[in-house]
Amino acid sequence: MSLKRPTWSVTFATSEITTGEYNSEISITTTNARGNSSTSTEVLVVDTVAPTADLNTVEGDNVVSASEASDGITLTGTGEAGATIEAEFQGVTQSTTVAGDGTWSLDYTAAQIVAGTYDRTVTITTTDVAGNSSTGTHTVHIDTEQNLTLNAEVGGDYVINAAEAQAGVTFTGTAEPGASVLVTVAGVTQTATVDASGNWSALYAGGALPQGEYDTTVGVTSSDAAGNIASTSSAIRVDTTAGEVALPPLPIEIDDVINAAERADGVVINGTATPGLTVTVSLGGATQQVVADAGGNWSINVPAASIPTGTQSLPISASVSDTAGNSSTATDTVQLDTLVDGFSLNSGAIEGDNVINAAERADGVALTGTVEPGSSVMVQFGTVTQAAAVDASGNWSVNFAAAELPEGTYSASATITATDPAGNSSTLTESFNVDTEIDSPNVDSVTFSGSDVWRIGTQDAEGSYSVNTLDPGGAVGTPGSTISQHPILGTEFTFTSPVSDGTNLVVSRVDSAGNASATLVVLEDGAGAATTVGHAGLGSFDIQALNLDYGENTNLVLSETQIKALSGSSDTLTIHGGTDDTVTIGGAANSGQTQQIDGQSYNVYTLGNDGATVIIEQDINVII
Repeated sequence: MSLKRPTWSVTFATSEITTGEYNSEISITTTNARGNSSTSTEVLVVDTVAPTADLNTVEGDNVVSASEASDGITLTGTGEAGATIEAEFQGVTQSTTVAGDGTWSLDYTAAQIVAGTYDRTVTITTTDVAGNSSTGTHTVHIDTEQNLTLNAEVGGDYVINAAEAQAGVTFTGTAEPGASVLVTVAGVTQTATVDASGNWSALYAGGALPQGEYDTTVGVTSSDAAGNIASTSSAIRVDTTAGEVALPPLPIEIDDVINAAERADGVVINGTATPGLTVTVSLGGATQQVVADAGGNWSINVPAASIPTGTQSLPISASVSDTAGNSSTATDTVQLDTLVDGFSLNSGAIEGDNVINAAERADGVALTGTVEPGSSVMVQFGTVTQAAAVDASGNWSVNFAAAELPEGTYSASATITATDPAGNSSTLTESFNVDTEIDSPNVDSVTFSGSDVWRIGTQDAEGSYSVNTLDPGGAVGTPGSTISQHPILGTEFTFTSPVSDGTNLVVSRVDSAGNASATLVVLEDGAGAATTVGHAGLGSFDIQALNLDYGENTNLVLSETQIKALSGSSDTLTIHGGTDDTVTIGGAANSGQTQQIDGQSYNVYTLGNDGATVIIEQDINVII
């Protein structure tokens, strides 16, 4: 039979226990009923301190990127050796024991990490062997996402032409704000700038991309703050090579000048270009298109209606564009000259009034004007054509001698044609009249009062008349007179004072053409050459006729020199008279021709080598 030993217990209040982690010796003394006692000791471990556990920085930065998540992550830390660690992360709780060196670790697989961008709390609870525990939390940032887009379109397409490459090309897209973006095209890499809204752009300055025709890609790589890397790309084409075009090396229209005739026919422009390309050709404001043939040749004809007139420099251009939008242009200029500039006839009228009289014909007729320097001028005057002289300033002149203009009274014209250095022609026509017929005044009545003369009359009314006296002493006088027009007798001069006997008269007339003529009226009886054709005052008159009808027994001896001196430009002298008059013209020849003047017959005589002519009334005695 065993004896049951008694038990005992003792309670210490909380306040009697010192908190902490230590060993405490407990002394127990037992005294029995007989007063015997014994003492024993025990060591009591006191542990009232909760353990702690630390979590090391996750993935070096407390940020889990996509690549880190794809491998799974390991949570590590330190704690009280032997304590248990319980970690809750992503809804998954795992536990481990702190190793003797105070470290611990727990693995989470990739499948246990939810993709995305967010913050997640890691809760760590540690419990030591004494049963003390503590809980701590840590925040980890999960970032497995990357936003990256690319817009590789340039100028509305995915082709970079020469103009775009030269101006600079910008690629754009979006990325995560704060990310770094690298763009690579044809081996050339640029760093893009990402703004706060996530927009990025990369500029390839003019000339940065290799020239030529090739296909390439725009490659973009983005790395965000979490270390996530994303990339995208787009195919593009670079075509900076334009087709070729050229204008002809030879001058247009042979001399690079388009004149009026060439304009009227249309102007042909040709050249070369890349076969199959459309060539846009412009001449001045006119534009045409043509396709270069298989040999690279092209040609257009610009019609006259598309070409202006006048004198100016016209630009010429030929351009081509390929499918990439590259263009090439060749330029030149051609001179347009369709007018004869400054072409005119000076004074606007030949001889001032477009009437050429005998004196003007005798002096020769000159025409002058202006024209474009370097031009030639041809003048057809009547039936004769001459080349005018043109000086360096464009002044032209031509002179027609008397022999080149037929005598008489008729209408004619002068045609002046100018041709400038460009080959343009212009014509002026000037109509004119020729009136070289000199009709000397025909004195058909003389009124005497005794031996003096009171009145004379002419049959002709047309023209301007005057009367002068030749006195025997050699003086020339102008008698006072009144002039009247008689419907039958014509122009009559009534002298204020009678002209004395022995005084001869000169009756002068200027017709409407300006032809001047005079008739010497011999009133002196028995007059000879000395007081008539030899009178000193006759040099002031153009004597075309001698009237011997009113003096008796006139006896004249005439030489070629005297006839020419009397008759002026006509070299012709007409003599009226009767059977009592005698005219001696030594060396003259009777031409056998006759003329009728006022119903009377006249013989025609020639004298000398220069063609002096004397027309003498047949009643007069002629000695040759």
